[in-house]
Amino acid sequence: MPNNIAMIRSFEATFMHNGKLEKNEIAALKDMAKLGAEEKAAVIKILSQDEFASGITTKQAAKLAGVDAKDIKRNDKLLGSTVGKGVDVASGKTVDAKVSRILGDGAGYQNKFQAIAAARLSIAPNAAVVEKNGKWYAVETSPELKAGEKGKIAAVDVKKYEDVQKDTTLSAPEKYKKLASMAYGVPEDQINVYDSTGTVTKGVAKGPDATKINVDLGLEATKMGTEGHGPGQCSCHGARIDGKPAAVSVSTHLLDRGPMRAATTLFHEGTHAADRARANAIFNKLGMDKGKVDLGTDKGMIKVTEAIENGGYNASEKAALYQHFGIGENGSRTTEKFNIEARAYAKSIAMAADKDPVGLKDQIVGLGAEVDVGGKFDPKGRSFQVLIKELRAVYDTLPEDKQTLIRDLITSELSKGHPAVAKAMLAELPKD
Repeated sequence: MPNNIAMIRSFEATFMHNGKLEKNEIAALKDMAKLGAEEKAAVIKILSQDEFASGITTKQAAKLAGVDAKDIKRNDKLLGSTVGKGVDVASGKTVDAKVSRILGDGAGYQNKFQAIAAARLSIAPNAAVVEKNGKWYAVETSPELKAGEKGKIAAVDVKKYEDVQKDTTLSAPEKYKKLASMAYGVPEDQINVYDSTGTVTKGVAKGPDATKINVDLGLEATKMGTEGHGPGQCSCHGARIDGKPAAVSVSTHLLDRGPMRAATTLFHEGTHAADRARANAIFNKLGMDKGKVDLGTDKGMIKVTEAIENGGYNASEKAALYQHFGIGENGSRTTEKFNIEARAYAKSIAMAADKDPVGLKDQIVGLGAEVDVGGKFDPKGRSFQVLIKELRAVYDTLPEDKQTLIRDLITSELSKGHPAVAKAMLAELPKD
């Protein structure tokens, strides 16, 4: 089964040589879609995220591939759109670089950090990130964006990355600025580096397009006012609702472990930043910084509760918002804390499943440790039930081999320190 999925992905890479799916290429997917449910799902994903040649409609593509058109979810406004300039390989001329494929979640991400992580973990050769209507997307372009073009995610040169890791002539700030730049595919001027004394080696990029990724050489992330992992711990539990935009921070040991591991953690921290951004939007809308709504009063709690309930958030997002504001979902001061750290681990598991097995193990073990703090794990508790529902929704979309990998890691790694959590998770993530 895994070999069939790998074969389909290989075919897709061959088909996309010109950045578009032609009729004969779509028709060739028909036999693959007949092999089983997973193969059919893989074909539908291709038809949902890749650009079609001119004149091909979703209905035609579905008929050619032998699948139901209703299952194909495309973002036709993004696919085929121009995002910058590239160089035509054949002619050497500068041409428009257009979106040929959507990477990761076709619905987009809440922030640039998550999109960068998705682009990197996809290992797409011409990766980029673009913002459309308030959402960030990881995409592949045809042709590749020119160096310096907005949104370009430069490919990782593994040898150069390893050379920088071994270079003893570089200072720590110089070394980790270069590693972070290569790991995330962004210019060095978008990386800030902090040392143990609080001294910062800042990038110079300014304005709304600056990425703002911080590298922590030893200073606790909470002192930076960012979302991120400090040495040996995660400092992102605290709900810093102050109306200000969030940056993210990663520790140097993650960059030491390579670009894929660093990318998984960037997505984790991006999830925290997204949660904080939602809370800050409510904070600003209600004028809480100006004292218009006082959370210390019953009236203030009702105002915030109404904003959360009527904001169009899903169950997990609501739970995180209530925790950020310290309100129980019944309108009272919360007694059971929804674990926003565990939520970030749960969201990151699927991102790591395909390209970062070491990061996947870390995210699974981290999730287990968070919901089992003090050995007080309750499989019927609200936090676990909300998280497992969200995790299950993603788990069900993964190929069988990735589901098996997740289950195996829960059995071999999570059960060592948190057997009750492992047992509960296995019960909720069954074999196909």
